[in-house]
Amino acid sequence: MLHLRYFVAVAEELNFSAAARRLHMAASPLSQRIKDLEHELGQQLFDRSTHHVTLTVAGTALLPIARDVLEQVNSIPWRLREAANPQRSTVFLGMPAGVHPDLRDRVTALAERVRERFELKRWPGASPDLVDAVLDGRLALTLARMPVTDPALGALPAMSERLAAVVPADQFTGRDSVSLAELSGFAYIASPEDSTPGDVSGYGPYTESGQAIPVTFDGERGEYLHAMYLDNFPATASGREVSAYPKTIGAPNLYVDNGALVGTLDYGTLRVATATMGYKHFALDTEAAGAQITVPTFMLKIILGYDGAPRVMELVRTEITDVVVKEAWTGPARLQLFEHVLAPLADLPVREIVSASHILTDLTLAPVTPVHDYLKGA
Repeated sequence: MLHLRYFVAVAEELNFSAAARRLHMAASPLSQRIKDLEHELGQQLFDRSTHHVTLTVAGTALLPIARDVLEQVNSIPWRLREAANPQRSTVFLGMPAGVHPDLRDRVTALAERVRERFELKRWPGASPDLVDAVLDGRLALTLARMPVTDPALGALPAMSERLAAVVPADQFTGRDSVSLAELSGFAYIASPEDSTPGDVSGYGPYTESGQAIPVTFDGERGEYLHAMYLDNFPATASGREVSAYPKTIGAPNLYVDNGALVGTLDYGTLRVATATMGYKHFALDTEAAGAQITVPTFMLKIILGYDGAPRVMELVRTEITDVVVKEAWTGPARLQLFEHVLAPLADLPVREIVSASHILTDLTLAPVTPVHDYLKGA
């Protein structure tokens, strides 16, 4: 097989030195291997001169045969892997907010049941958005709150949830049941049909994941935003163009799984980060939680001119304001990063997990302010 590889390299380069560099070997042993092949086949494959190498009639006939043989040989490893362990397909399942824990457990059980052939990934969102994603092919299927009326879609009931009325203790004493008419005089606040956490003014709900590095600037401690991944294109484009956020499209997800808070980040169909944390293990002081969120954030704003040279190159600063911490928790945590050429989170390896926080809050993100101009005086 090696002799055929050598032959194809020389036939495609028509230059022994170039073929040798391509094969990471010297030209002299390569020439000898070609002579060995010619002797074995009983045919001259190349016409050689001081300045030119050309294929003979026999060499021209051998080239497509050799390529086909090598292609078959190269396919042997993946064919064996496929036969021994068939390649899994990725299936995205829409998951609206507030799904009943029993239904979430059933999804987890389904994922485990089909794991040999399919990788089932949860895609969070509101029911109308998830239904639209099934229509345009972004999702294979979704859980959604009824009704789903589009005739192009089929819907099957997965679960019915019962509602209970909670009233003052002195109402309906000794009763086992009441009618809706008897409750008509009570004030009732309806919950949203499909509420989704992470709603952002101007962009709607989205999920975001980032990589930040502790820094100090002019004596002020803060964080430098190294990378950000989110599942909302308008927020991505606005964050990059209007501001200075290093945002790109990704698929972060946050959910509770068997007593653990799980955070994942996918780039395309590949997982690049997985984090787990004990779910609500220990309460975190709300002031301490607020202090974590409100540290200054620094970013680089770089805009190139039409000649490719930097036209804007600034260090900018922003901070979070109007923070209302609703819940805050801490607990043990683990983090895995997986190498990816276009999402290189693993290039900054994690040596130790110092702490982990789970904070539910409302907040306002302040505009950025330039703090240093790298082109000033240049």
